[in-house]
Amino acid sequence: MTGDVTAGQTLYADNGCTACHCADASGGCLLDAPALIGVGEDELFGFLVGTATAHPGGKFEFDDQDLLDLEAYLASL
Repeated sequence: MTGDVTAGQTLYADNGCTACHCADASGGCLLDAPALIGVGEDELFGFLVGTATAHPGGKFEFDDQDLLDLEAYLASL
């Protein structure tokens, strides 16, 4: 499976990622959120799946394709 950049951009916007990580994923817009530019697939999957309960934004309900799409979008920045 491969990720779709456009679908990832939509997920990023629709799930409120921009509130903390900024529209350009540079981070620091709220709560010292980390930059997401260049985040790799393993790190993204681990963050959104493995540590979702500790994330200030809450638990995410992304499936594997959503995660691939988000990774493709972030890699495109």
